Amino acid sequence: MSDSLFPTSDENIANFMSESGVDPYAEEQAYVPIYKVDASSKILVSSKQGKYYQGQFDLGSKSRKTHSTSWDEAIRYYNNAQDGHRAGIEGQSGNQYFAIRHNKHNSETENVVYANVRAMIPAVYAKNPTVEFTCDAEQYKDYVQQLEWVVNKLSDVRAAPGLNLKMHVKQAITCTELCNIAWLEVGYTTKDVSREAAMSELNDLSIKLEEAKDEKAIREIEGCIMALEDQMDSVNPAGPFVKYRPAHSIIVDAASVLPDFSDAQVMFSDETWPTAYLNARYGEKDEDGRVMSIYEPTAVLSAGADSALDIESSLTNIIENNSEPKAYGYENVDQLKKAYRTRCIRVWDKRTRRVSLYAFNKWEWPIWVENDPYGLPTFFPYVPMVFNTTPLSAYARSNVSYYLDQQDGINEIHSQFHRERKDAIDNVLFDNRFDKETIEKWLTGGNSPTAHGVAVPDGLKLSDALMQKPSVLASKLPLFDTQRLMSSIDRVSGMTDIMRGVQFKTNTTNKAIESYNSTTATRLDERIDSIEDAIGWTLYNVAYVCAQFMSIDQVVMLIGEERAKAWSNYGADELRHMFTCEVVGGSTQKPTRDAKRQQALQMVDLLSKSLQFAPSTTMKIILTVLDDAFNDLTLPPNTFDNIAEEAAVAMQRGNSVQGGGAAPSGSMTPQSMSPSAQPNGVATPPGENIGELVKAIDALPPEAKLALGQILSKGVSIAEALPEVLQAAQQSGPPTGAI
Repeated sequence: MSDSLFPTSDENIANFMSESGVDPYAEEQAYVPIYKVDASSKILVSSKQGKYYQGQFDLGSKSRKTHSTSWDEAIRYYNNAQDGHRAGIEGQSGNQYFAIRHNKHNSETENVVYANVRAMIPAVYAKNPTVEFTCDAEQYKDYVQQLEWVVNKLSDVRAAPGLNLKMHVKQAITCTELCNIAWLEVGYTTKDVSREAAMSELNDLSIKLEEAKDEKAIREIEGCIMALEDQMDSVNPAGPFVKYRPAHSIIVDAASVLPDFSDAQVMFSDETWPTAYLNARYGEKDEDGRVMSIYEPTAVLSAGADSALDIESSLTNIIENNSEPKAYGYENVDQLKKAYRTRCIRVWDKRTRRVSLYAFNKWEWPIWVENDPYGLPTFFPYVPMVFNTTPLSAYARSNVSYYLDQQDGINEIHSQFHRERKDAIDNVLFDNRFDKETIEKWLTGGNSPTAHGVAVPDGLKLSDALMQKPSVLASKLPLFDTQRLMSSIDRVSGMTDIMRGVQFKTNTTNKAIESYNSTTATRLDERIDSIEDAIGWTLYNVAYVCAQFMSIDQVVMLIGEERAKAWSNYGADELRHMFTCEVVGGSTQKPTRDAKRQQALQMVDLLSKSLQFAPSTTMKIILTVLDDAFNDLTLPPNTFDNIAEEAAVAMQRGNSVQGGGAAPSGSMTPQSMSPSAQPNGVATPPGENIGELVKAIDALPPEAKLALGQILSKGVSIAEALPEVLQAAQQSGPPTGAI
């Protein structure tokens, strides 16, 4: 049989193949496999799948191109600080020369975008929220309560295994204000791939290295240690994590049209991984056990250079192209290699429920692939935060994108004021019959008082000698009013003068103030609801992964041994219908001091009605509430003990009067005075016997009524007043009416 691809004995076939672009005499090429099994997960992967994902990634990126351009512009405006045209001279400050002179550049700016975003964040998010888990199945209620305690604790704790949630959410809100979308990623680092496991493995290798005698074994162990050290910078502590992801970093398939992306089938995470880590963990080993570098860097973390430089070649080509370490801000090659980064794309495919990682410049085979790692109901670990919606697509523009023209107008007005101030100071027209040097000395002044004599030409006055440049502002002042522009910005952004800290005018009525507050609250509530939805969804995912992977030791560390009893892990299928999660409305807002005190006073008012029935316990609760609400209130030492002792003495005094013998006919006892006492010893609500109490008080002799009024006016409870009232009633004789 011929070695060629097709038999060529037939001249017509050969000619047809040549015309079709196929060489009939080409030698048979080596077979390239289409499928292979991933070494770690044992999952069958195809070389064609990577090309398909690459096409979907490109399509998703292009479909949102107009929006990503809008994001870049909004972020650029937000970051537009004034240090770009400042003169950094020691002992001096001020604009640089190019900003001072007349030109088209804005030399005096006001960043309204930054001011609005910064004012909005504390108004919509002040603290970590409280989440509540609801469980309908009775057998799981105790476990779900444990889960609620764990998640609320994790959201408050900063250090691992805490989530440091507040920082990530604040960044997400900032990004959403500018881009109308931000992402919160939820994940879990299991113990076998955690930093603790890596440290344990490193300790084991150090012991093996100490015991090794053979040179080959020593070199192999050293290679493993070097690879492990390269991984240490990229592994996380064991436990859950939440990460803020910018708008640009998550690409959704182009077919998704819902604002929450719940209809998406594929999501791509654009990430940058340390090149040393990829080669150490996933690179191939040579015969000596050393890891070969097969993944190329695509960027370098800048250390003093102007920006991160793109790298399109291998490490060798970098050096050959004079890419010295100092070009990137590093002193030596080792430092530079540590700064190498490789752009990677993590693919989350909901249809196969698999996750894979591809190098951006190598889509043929994945770096790794694994089955669904978390088992989340929505599969994707990314939670979008969105404020605005559009009827046409999943992406909508932010409020900032709709008032950038007004921002430019405000900067132009401020810059024109700046130019005219400079003109008024520096640009003067004078009659050349006067001495120029004398005029300049007079305008610039000096460190000490000076006097200049000039000769005034005939027919002129001294005031006619100088003339300033005509002012555009003076003749067209209404054109330079920023109020119209600020009103437009406020209508779009939802900002008000109240939120900026502007005081009300003196003639503002209370009704107008209430209207302002109501309008502001309505716009803020919409944002707060979106934020709470995103946080609730995020913490639900956190609870989901914790219930599957978190050990009882970590749970005990978070909520204590008593609460962590009977903690156990459940599978994803069991958890799917076990509980629901929602953020307690308004729990993202910090109560003000006045609000806390008002709540405390309302609570005290309710508790005071129970003083006559449980004076000691009620007084303790009242003082505790007041102590928490009024920080400047300092209770005397042993306050609670003294209350208990005084209450016990008062009760003993009342009991001694009751037990001193039979009361005279028609006289009152504490039991008969109590509106809730019944002959059978069963207490009834106080309101049912209020009529009897009124009759009993009306039946008292005048002396007893006077004693009762005097004692109650001193703030003494009825239970403490009864003994003295009974004594006064007995001394004055039988009552005038039956009780």
